[in-house]
Amino acid sequence: MPAGDSPDGAVVAPSSRRAAYRRGNTEALPHRGEFFATAQSFIVLNLSMFLQQVVAMLIAGALLSHADLGLFKSAERVGMVISFILLVINAVFPPRFAQLFHRGEHEALGRLARQSSMVAAGMATPLAIVCLLFPEWVLGWFGPEFREAASLLRIVVIGHLVNVSFGSVGFLLTMTGREKVMRNISLVCSALGLLAFVVLIPLWGAVGAAISLAMVLGMQNLVAACFVWRRMGIVMLPIRR
Repeated sequence: MPAGDSPDGAVVAPSSRRAAYRRGNTEALPHRGEFFATAQSFIVLNLSMFLQQVVAMLIAGALLSHADLGLFKSAERVGMVISFILLVINAVFPPRFAQLFHRGEHEALGRLARQSSMVAAGMATPLAIVCLLFPEWVLGWFGPEFREAASLLRIVVIGHLVNVSFGSVGFLLTMTGREKVMRNISLVCSALGLLAFVVLIPLWGAVGAAISLAMVLGMQNLVAACFVWRRMGIVMLPIRR
């Protein structure tokens, strides 16, 4: 899931702030109003992520039977292995995004952003292929009864793969002073995803829940990537340019 990406105040890398302060430039420190505005955006962004992860599961629990909920949760848990790769990627690339942005090195920032997509997609694709081609074998590790969730796993894995393929796109926005944009994207996508759970589960049961989850996973980073392309001229796809 998600994650995204998830997370217009001006965000300056803490290291550059401290360096400027040591040189005597106290204006480099964030003003109180700027700090609280940025913090508010991050609070709302994390609240939106909470809605995606927790409220969606509560809706699924209320609308699905116990058997279908167990199958859906098994597919959801296995699929999370793919998005776990983003935790590794997001620990490495975002600080460098901030550094390059505040140096004004836009071309280097674009290359690094695409590199995050290529690394994430390269690590996630083999796992996704195994889950797509052999879902019964993967789910069989939890017990033979969970093999019935094979179609659900395929749907969820596609959503996770789309999510991961855009790399650290959410952090690219938040590390370049666009945390409000990421906040708004996350709120809208979360609301649409929750609506999908409410509408699709009564229609298609566990399959509807899997489709809704895949929408939540892929939609946020897809929209964020479109914004990055239109406003920053950076293509967040795992391709070389």
